[in-house]
Amino acid sequence: MNRMNKNNDNNKNNRSRLNRREFLSTAAIPVVAAMVPGSVTAQQRESTSSGSGRIRIGIIGAGSNVRAVQIPGFKRNPACEVVAVANRSLASSQAVADEFGISKAYSDWEQLLDDDEIDAVLIGTWPYMHRELTVAALESDKHVLCQARMANDAEEARQMLVASRRYPGLISQLVPTSTSYVIDNILKKLLAEDFVGQVLSVEVQRLQRSFADYNGELDWRHNSEYSGLNVLNLGSTYESMMRWFGPGDRVMAQTKTHVPSRRDAGDNSIAVNLPDHLDVLYELDNGAQVHMRFSETAGLSSGN
Repeated sequence: MNRMNKNNDNNKNNRSRLNRREFLSTAAIPVVAAMVPGSVTAQQRESTSSGSGRIRIGIIGAGSNVRAVQIPGFKRNPACEVVAVANRSLASSQAVADEFGISKAYSDWEQLLDDDEIDAVLIGTWPYMHRELTVAALESDKHVLCQARMANDAEEARQMLVASRRYPGLISQLVPTSTSYVIDNILKKLLAEDFVGQVLSVEVQRLQRSFADYNGELDWRHNSEYSGLNVLNLGSTYESMMRWFGPGDRVMAQTKTHVPSRRDAGDNSIAVNLPDHLDVLYELDNGAQVHMRFSETAGLSSGN
């Protein structure tokens, strides 16, 4: 259901247009803070606070990363205000609201999207809900900042893109990968200036230094129902690689699931259906070969 009526609700429509640029800047503040010196961050804050009002943000899914990074980042920015949260239950929503001084706690995300006082939402749930929440938020006339990983699979991601294009007056934004933004701009600059010369090959690895834990804890990243077809840090790493070197071709990969089952919160043994070890080979446009290696089980590895 589309609750945005551009012909009959001029106030809402004006709000969307007014805050479009502001939300794009505001949403980037938690990321910018990790990337650039304080002077640039201050300039960013000044530009967002020069509009006609604060951007009112609702949080859907306040997990550990949202509580550690996004909410504190929003609260440091005078151009916005976190006004509502909807977590997995009313009790958990209220706990987050009490922790951060958020005025409204909702028992489900639909109630939050029904709140006309909210301008924008941060989606912090696991990937299996990202498509549904993004589309519903846009249909509720709200800007969207969605945590990576983007979606369960490519088809859901395409549906999110199509939905975003239906609402050009609203910002639809993904949180960029945190694995590379401390070096992203300088690396792109060095490559553009030909500082490194001709790129012949690229080696990338994201490895944990622990051995295989056959009684390991099960989390959402091991379960395709919640994580989708996202394997380890492959998607976020390739996102960075495309920014630096462009897309790849002639791709081949091999995976392995070294730990076939893990323990859930109730100490039950649950089968794992996503790999914990992955090697990828592909070529760049200039013929350079790229090798990407990911593992949760590479004991005594050299790290990243």
